[in-house]
Amino acid sequence: MGLTYKIQKNTTLGMSYSTEGYMKDMTGDATLTVVDAVAGQVPVNGDVRVKDFKLPANITIGISHKISPDWMITSDFSRVFWEDAMKDIDITYSSEMGQLGILLPQNYSDISIWSVGTNYHYQDWEFRAGYRTATTGLNNKTLAPTIPALPTKHLTAGFAYNFSKYSTLDFAYSYGFDGKMKNTSLPMTPVPIEASNTLNNFSISYTRNF
Repeated sequence: MGLTYKIQKNTTLGMSYSTEGYMKDMTGDATLTVVDAVAGQVPVNGDVRVKDFKLPANITIGISHKISPDWMITSDFSRVFWEDAMKDIDITYSSEMGQLGILLPQNYSDISIWSVGTNYHYQDWEFRAGYRTATTGLNNKTLAPTIPALPTKHLTAGFAYNFSKYSTLDFAYSYGFDGKMKNTSLPMTPVPIEASNTLNNFSISYTRNF
């Protein structure tokens, strides 16, 4: 839910709130390697289930201002409540040999996100650019080899071409700067690890209004 309030002719204030979201358990095929003193490493096929996965609630406050009829700038602040949604990752593995429960501690922290963007209109074109930075929710001590470090800084750019008032083509690109994290202790890993992650996202869409 959300609302907007026009402070003055060219300036609009907005706010939105999204409640915590629940997802169905994620399931799939898996292979668990059992280490035996005699047989060595024995692969066991089974099924894996990730239980009670939740999406965090979040609140966003933003403001937009038109510098001119063709040029607009915006700025947003968001607070994402990861602490309540991601305390542990609850995994169940089942096979003919039995069932195994795994609880991976995560202990996420709530994060804050700041973003700024601009949109410029020229004839039939719209040109857009933005920047986003966020705090880190994942703790170094609970970094697991299977969970990537997430970039906290993103740069975006894009454009739109209006063929007519009924037809628009949009293109967007987002680059996530290298996010690095290290874990040097148990219980998530027996040896020191470093996770690194860079993101490149492209999006193309076509809109037709009737």
